[in-house]
Amino acid sequence: RTILDLGPYDETGPTIASSGLAFTPDGSTIYYSTRGGQPYAATVWRLALPAGKPERVASGQGPSISPDGLLGVVCCSNPDPAPGDPEPNRDFVLHDPITGDERERFALPFLGGFHDYDSTGAYQLFTTWPASVVFLRFNEEFTKIPGLQDIDTVVW
Repeated sequence: RTILDLGPYDETGPTIASSGLAFTPDGSTIYYSTRGGQPYAATVWRLALPAGKPERVASGQGPSISPDGLLGVVCCSNPDPAPGDPEPNRDFVLHDPITGDERERFALPFLGGFHDYDSTGAYQLFTTWPASVVFLRFNEEFTKIPGLQDIDTVVW
């Protein structure tokens, strides 16, 4: 059964799930990100199952759900950042999954790709883009994991 069909890539609008998909722990909702014609212009959407309508939640890509239920995204996906704005995909933001309100933000020391949490939320894995290496985040420190390269997606 098809739950979500975004169709082929169309540079006139967000028509492809280009950077991530996450289910809530109870399976009632999908969060996904789409990208239009801009390389960093990604949007995160919420879709209640089985027959909800997509609702825009936040800017960003690679959604994940933290163990405490917050929506995590790699963000600041602005193709033309204003002076003083973070570079594209250089921040990680936790949002309230219902309202989209920002709860926490921290800088990434690399261009972020995908990410995931361990079951406790103490550890996070991040892939980088375009290098596709993996970093572990623990106690607010990032450590590159040796030997992991050409990795696009991480799932804990």
